[in-house]
Amino acid sequence: MNRHSALDSMFLPESIAVIGATALEGSVGRTVVENLAKGFSRERLYAINPKREEVLGLRCYQNLASVPEKVDLASRSVVAPQSVPTKDSGSRRRASANPIRTCGLLSALRPR
Repeated sequence: MNRHSALDSMFLPESIAVIGATALEGSVGRTVVENLAKGFSRERLYAINPKREEVLGLRCYQNLASVPEKVDLASRSVVAPQSVPTKDSGSRRRASANPIRTCGLLSALRPR
């Protein structure tokens, strides 16, 4: 019996969604997509960005629920205020592992 553990989903994923994928030069979302595209099957690499149709040659999906398969790893590269709503949109029904890369936490906590 071949068991796929939770750690396999994180460290040996067969499919990956990049939430916050973008073509913006110097952004974390672009860097993650570029690096994954170099060493991972583009057929199982999904860009998630509701404002784009494609990023770096990959079709963009509106959200994780619109990806045609459950993904092993949903990598989030978003600014701090979006990190919690984005996490909620990527429930375990659609992704087995859900790490978040974010920035701007300090400015998000400062009173305005």
